[in-house]
Amino acid sequence: MNKFSIKEVEAYTGIKAHTLRIWEQRYAIVEPKRTDTNIRYYDSEDLRKLLNISFLNQNGYKISKLALCTDKELQGLVREKSHFKNGACSYSDSLKLGMLSFDKDLIDSAIDDYQKMHGLERTVEDLIFPFVAQIGTLWLTNLIDPCHEHFISTIIRNRLAAATRSAEQSFKGNGHRVLLFLPDGEWHEMGLQYLHYKLLNQGFKVCNLGQSVPVKHMGNVLHRFQPHLCITSITGAAVASEFQNTLKEILPDLKQLGADLWASIHVQEEMPQAPHSQVRYFENLKELSENVQENLLMVKQ
Repeated sequence: MNKFSIKEVEAYTGIKAHTLRIWEQRYAIVEPKRTDTNIRYYDSEDLRKLLNISFLNQNGYKISKLALCTDKELQGLVREKSHFKNGACSYSDSLKLGMLSFDKDLIDSAIDDYQKMHGLERTVEDLIFPFVAQIGTLWLTNLIDPCHEHFISTIIRNRLAAATRSAEQSFKGNGHRVLLFLPDGEWHEMGLQYLHYKLLNQGFKVCNLGQSVPVKHMGNVLHRFQPHLCITSITGAAVASEFQNTLKEILPDLKQLGADLWASIHVQEEMPQAPHSQVRYFENLKELSENVQENLLMVKQ
């Protein structure tokens, strides 16, 4: 059985610890358990209930009313409010609870239901990626461990890979070629995986080199694949600095081919200066992807 401290419950639900204690005393919304050494904790059912209460409270329901509801009634209100018919929490909370409990079925159910209503692209952009950003916050505050992150990331990557395979099978290209890669030392590939899927759907032929590619050795693939555009994504300052140095080694190839290189650079420091007019930097992958189709359609084959 999962055990969660009041600090963890506060982080997962957004309910402040002192507020939770008041609600427990005044409304008896949950009754925390005690370990053999008298340390209070909450189990997964408590967390599920508190996630529901937090979601409904943020959507206008008063705590005094919610306190009178049974667990089943709370779940019904959540499904009604979030339109999530197959689960007992809102979509994002279901992903969170599924990750914390290592419950793949709950995660799949939430994503499948959302995708039926909104399609894959909105599911990724409006549900999955905001949740992934939240994982980063939980990671930084030591409220999840590497196993949680690997578990949910593997599920999401497998879904994106399956969607990409499906897009490849129905591919109808327009002749424009895009080379995707992550530079040496960069491992966060989820965003690039999604961009691969989007580019295929937009008719671009894609060559995806994947994670941690030695940029200085890319001359061969550049001349054989002859991309109109190369795209990469960088999340670390050290990788961004090294990328600036190694990029100089393939600039002659880019100039010869007339190929552009776009990089999404997510660093806290000031954005680096692009070394050449054929190189363009973006603050995030979403901004970059929004410019791809418009710019590539202007490229002469």
